[in-house]
Amino acid sequence: MRTGSRICWLGGCVAEDLSNHIVVICENTGDAVVARGFGQRVLMEHIEWLRDLRDTPEALPTWGGLTAVMTFTGWGSVGRLYKNTDLPVVRNKDMDGKPPEPDAITALKAFRLAEQVAPLAVVLLRDVDSEDGRRDGLAQARAEYEQTSHAPITCVIGLPSRYQEAWLLAGFKPRNSREEKVLADMCRDLESVHPTREPERLRDGEGELRHAKTVWQRLSNKDEARAEACWSDIPLEHLHEHGAGCGLSAYLEEIRVRLVPLLTLPSQSV
Repeated sequence: MRTGSRICWLGGCVAEDLSNHIVVICENTGDAVVARGFGQRVLMEHIEWLRDLRDTPEALPTWGGLTAVMTFTGWGSVGRLYKNTDLPVVRNKDMDGKPPEPDAITALKAFRLAEQVAPLAVVLLRDVDSEDGRRDGLAQARAEYEQTSHAPITCVIGLPSRYQEAWLLAGFKPRNSREEKVLADMCRDLESVHPTREPERLRDGEGELRHAKTVWQRLSNKDEARAEACWSDIPLEHLHEHGAGCGLSAYLEEIRVRLVPLLTLPSQSV
């Protein structure tokens, strides 16, 4: 539960001010890095004063979990954390009288948990995988939360098509001759699928040639630092075009529509 600014549900009370913090609910560290990277890219594009603070990152909004020291909060921990609060039990009927779609109940709990720490916003990132209903479930939970909360926080939803590597592929441009050759070889091997223009079509099982993780590992040479260039050096128009089918474009638009206005100074508003 929350008492003022003291968070008392994670094994002891911690005084924190998270008003400049964006809570990220996702599955792993890689997802958290991708959510922050692409999200921050949109903020920097549209908000002038944030660009002026590039050299003072401590003044920028932070991205992490339900406390500032967490890099993210995992989907699997939402239910356990929720039980440690005095928030109302979430039942099937809470979804506007309709049966909950996949992940709707967990998403509603995540929104309510995030509200307890009063952050700037909360981002829910969930791979679609083979669960097409997840898209409807998260939207269902957000609608229920916004209708029933007295002071709802801003909620952003991101839905990578199967895997977050698809988003990295949408932002991939060769930077040297090695990457140009690998991409050309991949295009030849994959025949009818271009891995960076239509990454949503990479469907085979993990370890297979057509799997997004496999393609990304080959293109990046398993260099974890290579991911940053897929958002920092790429025009938003490119990301929207190549990311339309894999959920990236929709996430960028969610950030622009829902999060940018929270950080835009009145003098800069259109």
